[in-house]
Amino acid sequence: MVKKILILVSIVINLISCSNNTFKNLIIEKHVKYCNSNKIIITDSILNISGYYALYQPYWRTVDFKHNIKVLDTLEENVIFYKNGICVRRYHLVDENNQPINYKFEAKYLKNLSEKNCNSKQKVQFYEFAEWGSFNFSKDTIKCHFILKPFSNSVNDYWSSKEIYFKKISPHKIIELCDSKMYNSFDSKINNLFEFKPSVTPSPDSSWIVKEPWFWCK
Repeated sequence: MVKKILILVSIVINLISCSNNTFKNLIIEKHVKYCNSNKIIITDSILNISGYYALYQPYWRTVDFKHNIKVLDTLEENVIFYKNGICVRRYHLVDENNQPINYKFEAKYLKNLSEKNCNSKQKVQFYEFAEWGSFNFSKDTIKCHFILKPFSNSVNDYWSSKEIYFKKISPHKIIELCDSKMYNSFDSKINNLFEFKPSVTPSPDSSWIVKEPWFWCK
């Protein structure tokens, strides 16, 4: 009986793994638009690369559902562009104990990641769990392709991909124009303003995506 259960579990795990690989192949083989050639494509005069771009959105967060008590909070979106065409977004700010930290400490967080003795939990969050990708710069439009890999082999956790366009207003300001999943047409039009924040930024060389052969132009 125990042997049959173990065989069944093994089959389920293999099916989940195959499902994840199917999503991965769909995204990578058919929809990767911007391979990376590891050449310098932008400088600070075109787009600021000595820091990050951030969007801050105030919203009312419910702290007591029973009495409908809300407090004013801030939601942050972030994106970093590297001179060689690599980009990263939605990296979660965490402290040494893997606990969320306020967006006001983002510059310090990124600086810590740049140091050799950086906490391993922070490194994992940034290099393994963020959305990494590549981008092209055409006139005043930044065309980005981000990929989020699964955290586990759960059926609810799979490869996903998103294409996002930004318009350059100045080296210090960009506007998010629209976004979509790579296998759909653009389905949302937005005008979120991202402003540049100077900071030391960690190298992308330790990110999961640079270790993938399909990421590089052949």
